[in-house]
Amino acid sequence: MFSRIGLVEALDLRNGNLTLRSRQRLAPGTRTKVRVQLPPGTGKVVTVPIVIESEQALAGGVFLYRALVDTELPAQLEFHGHDPILRQGRRINVNIRARAKELPGFQGTVTDLSRGGAQLKLAGRIKEKLRFVLNLDLEGFRLDTLAIPVEVARAGEDECGVRFLPKDGQQQKDIEDLSRFVEERATSGLEKLLNQARLAEAPRGPVAPPVPKVVSATAPQAALPSVLELPVKARLDGYSRNLSSGSLYVRLVAADETIHTLEFPSCRWMEDRETARCAEVARLRSAQADDEDNLGPGQWRRYGLLADDGEVLLELISRACKA
Repeated sequence: MFSRIGLVEALDLRNGNLTLRSRQRLAPGTRTKVRVQLPPGTGKVVTVPIVIESEQALAGGVFLYRALVDTELPAQLEFHGHDPILRQGRRINVNIRARAKELPGFQGTVTDLSRGGAQLKLAGRIKEKLRFVLNLDLEGFRLDTLAIPVEVARAGEDECGVRFLPKDGQQQKDIEDLSRFVEERATSGLEKLLNQARLAEAPRGPVAPPVPKVVSATAPQAALPSVLELPVKARLDGYSRNLSSGSLYVRLVAADETIHTLEFPSCRWMEDRETARCAEVARLRSAQADDEDNLGPGQWRRYGLLADDGEVLLELISRACKA
């Protein structure tokens, strides 16, 4: 039996997960119906049945709720909110390999995750409302594979949003534990450092004057590329290659034993120099690749994992690194 709590403010709606703001107090687990403008600002009010997942008290007697939409909504109603309060949210950008025989090419990549569902990047289109078991490869997190029943809530040309359909309490707990784990990892110090620095870019600020070209007796010498170095202070735990995407995944262990995975998309070249001798990484260096003409269109970076003495432990060329 559903109760109604009237008109509320919708802040974000993705993959069947609704974030809303209201002055009415609701306990997690409550099943109710809300009236919301979808998308916001359109004036079109719809009534949506939801199940409250979590509650967060805000200033002024207002509460932030995250809820699972208990019906199917048209894809055009979904939207990404930009309210600052959403930065405290639980939707986390991830990069997790997923497998299922129903997926195009039998695999995909989970790009964001919440307790109610996930967003997947695919090699083709998938049917909406399709139900199947999605296998998440959690090797990069030092966890076992997790199999979750899902339903396709929204499908695009090369992506889809799925809603989790846990079959029992243990499976629901596994989903919540995974969401909590990746959220804690995403808000740790190392992850913040990597995200804020945007490894593919040079530091922002006043533009430095161009380096003058030194002309020798034979040929002009190219100007040095801009270089960015970030402190890392972590132990290299290993690396792996995805042959289908070409991405190289490097696992780092922070001082508190938290696992962090860096993705180097479309890795074109890699040389393991001294990782067998030294696994302690002090800095991550990023510079513009000096042979972009042979690498193809777009921006390419040359990355290096450096030891404390400045020696290069691992070097590679790829697209912009993702944390």
